[in-house]
Amino acid sequence: MSPIRMTLTVLLSVFAAEFSVMALLGFLIHPIGPQWGEGLLDSSLLILFLAPLLWCLIARPLRRDATVEQAKTAAIVGAATDGVIAADERGRIELFNPAAESIFGYCAAEVLGREATMLVPDETRLQFAEAGQEFLATGESPFIGRTTELLALTSSGRRVPVAFSLTAVRVNRRWKFTGLVRDLTASKHAETKRQSRALQQAAVVRQGQRALACDDLGLLLKEMAECVSQALEVNSCLILELLPDGETLLPRGGYGWSPALLEKTSWNVTRDSSSVGSLLAELPVAVENFCVEAGYDGPDLLLYHGITSGLTVLIPHGERPFGVLGVYSKSPRVFDEDEVHFLDEIAFVITLAVQRKEAEIRRHEQETMRAEHLATVAQMATGVAHELRNPLTAVKMLVQTAQEGSAGLQAEDLGYVVDEIRRMERSLQCYLGFARPQKPERRESDLVELIRRTLSLIHPRAVQQQVTLEFAPPGTSVVADIDPEQIQQVLINLTFNALDMMPRGGTLKIEFAPPLNGNISLRVLDNGPGIAPQVLGRLFRPFFTSKETGTGLGLVVSRRIAEEHGGTLTAENRPEGGACFELRIPETGPSPA
Repeated sequence: MSPIRMTLTVLLSVFAAEFSVMALLGFLIHPIGPQWGEGLLDSSLLILFLAPLLWCLIARPLRRDATVEQAKTAAIVGAATDGVIAADERGRIELFNPAAESIFGYCAAEVLGREATMLVPDETRLQFAEAGQEFLATGESPFIGRTTELLALTSSGRRVPVAFSLTAVRVNRRWKFTGLVRDLTASKHAETKRQSRALQQAAVVRQGQRALACDDLGLLLKEMAECVSQALEVNSCLILELLPDGETLLPRGGYGWSPALLEKTSWNVTRDSSSVGSLLAELPVAVENFCVEAGYDGPDLLLYHGITSGLTVLIPHGERPFGVLGVYSKSPRVFDEDEVHFLDEIAFVITLAVQRKEAEIRRHEQETMRAEHLATVAQMATGVAHELRNPLTAVKMLVQTAQEGSAGLQAEDLGYVVDEIRRMERSLQCYLGFARPQKPERRESDLVELIRRTLSLIHPRAVQQQVTLEFAPPGTSVVADIDPEQIQQVLINLTFNALDMMPRGGTLKIEFAPPLNGNISLRVLDNGPGIAPQVLGRLFRPFFTSKETGTGLGLVVSRRIAEEHGGTLTAENRPEGGACFELRIPETGPSPA
């Protein structure tokens, strides 16, 4: 009741009371008769004198107390954090506090006098109407005296979860209803986030177990992409691997993409900054709208699938990252901190899976190398036995023959023994050079002089085979930082191989090719039958040889010497016939480690 209405009620009550008192006093002072009017006048004067006194003593304090209480009630209702809605027994709204305005989006003036059921969806209005009729008829209702969770309808048509409690009070034989409304949006969102986080943590555990059990890395990455998409409720996920060039990213696992388009997609690190910003910044990068992002010039994969938002994180892998992990949504999406943490955790699981796969590959390679090493040792042992047994058998027979006869070894036999001993020395030197290579002892050496010494060493054999030796030295010396003994060993191996290919004569030529990238290029050429195609690809493999008496180690040792000098040794067939071996070594040698 308003203060004015309350004041008028009190005044009317006072006047009614005064009139009654005046009539009674007039009758008591002067009973009905000729002087009754004088008594009534006297009593009226008395009451008029007492009325202000009664107002000050009774009515005014009552009015002040009522105003204070009403102000307190209004302040409490206005400051309440829960929405307060009061309605009459017909369900028409009489009170709508500020908290209710905030929840429903209406101002009080818009809803006062209107049906309270306007604040709930259509399917709930019928329940309220039936509950109201039941309460008016029986005094019982499923909504009275309890808290119920339901959906409320805002002014914009949005549905929000609320906790609703209703009380009923009878005033002047009419029911008054008061409802308390609490917005549950924040608590529901928090609960949903807790559940989502729990599901995400469970997904991380499952994928971690899969990473330890699955041997197929490609299949594992595809499964992880699907798991991440479902856990974050996004349209698609993509795992990109950074190639060794450090500039190209290729898909290695994905979910929610067109397979045909995904296979043709690649990212360029320096150009597609929007897609791989996390790789450049080494931090998570979120994009709210790819279509309006300034400078986006990435592949058509995102635009083709209608992607709007995305989040990418780095997949670490030691000093060089493995790649990036990204999730993408067709609708606008703002990713929160928990979702970024989840993606980081999955990226770490991918790192563990990649490292495990690499460890398996290294272990397999080590086992393969160990098997190859044992096979090499066996081949070396067999080769040594073969290379030494035949010469030793021949020498033994000559010695036994000389012991059985009266005369000693003839000069020809002694020459044969010396040749066989030298042959054994060369074989042992090849095996030792392969099994125990020596580090080059570099010094400034003249390659022209080194070639001349080599040609002088092979000259007797060349004359015997009717092979012409050709070498046109340049006008100046060619100096390089080399180990002259090792480089001469390479030249001897190459020239002997050339002579082996020309047993009935030919031409062996040594020449300097034009320098390339600071490297001295030296070629050994012959005009023999050339290298057979089936032999060319296996020429530098250990123990491979096409000769009946070869060890298969000369070219292997020669290439190793070239590489230890920072150079290369290659072989090819000449278009005009014959073979060409090219040795390239730096002029100044490699920088010291």
